[in-house]
Amino acid sequence: MGMNELDKQLLEDKIKKFTYYIRLASRITKTPMPEVRFWDNYCPDRQVDEIAHIHLDIPGGRICVSKYMLRAMDYDDVEDTALHEFSHLFVEDHGVYFQNVLSDLKK
Repeated sequence: MGMNELDKQLLEDKIKKFTYYIRLASRITKTPMPEVRFWDNYCPDRQVDEIAHIHLDIPGGRICVSKYMLRAMDYDDVEDTALHEFSHLFVEDHGVYFQNVLSDLKK
């Protein structure tokens, strides 16, 4: 079943919000903005049930986001996911340094 016009508009708004938070994080950290790619379903390199992930092997990084998962998210989740993935530009794991980077972006 296809999406109705309201669902399409909400998805487009979430895509814009996700991109906005990546752009904002880039300005805050004075880091070039990574590429952001929105997949209709999932990036072929994804892990099971992940909303988004980052490709650090691509110069400048690429953040891949599932439109399918994005549709189910609220706006707080959109912000959290965008900043979470952006934080991986600085540290791959989810340890203390990662949490500090993420916390600094949310201020």
